[in-house]
Amino acid sequence: HKNVDIERDEDGDYICENCGSALEDDDAPAPSVLKCVDCGHENPHDLEPDDEGDLVCEQCGAVIPEEVAPTAPSQNEEYECPDCGHITVNPEPDEDGDRICEDC
Repeated sequence: HKNVDIERDEDGDYICENCGSALEDDDAPAPSVLKCVDCGHENPHDLEPDDEGDLVCEQCGAVIPEEVAPTAPSQNEEYECPDCGHITVNPEPDEDGDRICEDC
């Protein structure tokens, strides 16, 4: 089960949202982030509003719209091309959903 943005309980443990088991710290989810729609920077979910009440991207200074919901931080996915062995990080699928090697 993917636990997202859970808090520690009164004993300091992370508890699985699905089964209620205590999670090891290595299995604990990363805090959610607010992804900037302009530059893609992943701002912390507890970003403080500026003087006007807006959430401002730490990277580019753009206002993050209120409708942007906190999400889990990006995880880099590595894809090894079966033809040439090149490793592509976070490959974008083509229109058919296939991963395309950026090298071959």
